[in-house]
Amino acid sequence: MGVTVRHHDLTEALERSGWGEKRRAGAKKGAVKRAHIRQTVSGLELSAPNGVHAIAIVVGKWPKEVFFDGATLSSILKWLQTYDGAEDTVEIKLIGAEIVFKIGTARRRVDALAEPMDPPSAPEVTNTRKSP
Repeated sequence: MGVTVRHHDLTEALERSGWGEKRRAGAKKGAVKRAHIRQTVSGLELSAPNGVHAIAIVVGKWPKEVFFDGATLSSILKWLQTYDGAEDTVEIKLIGAEIVFKIGTARRRVDALAEPMDPPSAPEVTNTRKSP
């Protein structure tokens, strides 16, 4: 299961998500080490080191929220910028533990990180007083 997005939309979102000087005010250097992709009502949402970026979906449905190493965003961007074919859409699929970006016959794979566990629940409070 995966989605198809426009090449231009994905490239633009990745350009805005960079690690460089474009970092949002107040963000600490290296504070965000992960990025994630999830589907929202309006399309695909890329949460990256420089904020959250919306990407319109042409067709498809994204299965779940997937986390990956934020440092891979720049390599995906460079790969997309070097593509010189006629295709104007990018397929993004989740295959096992990998996110696969495909444009034309070219593919780029990114390892998905394990999803964070739910925070531990608070211990159950019991009445420990002894009754007389």
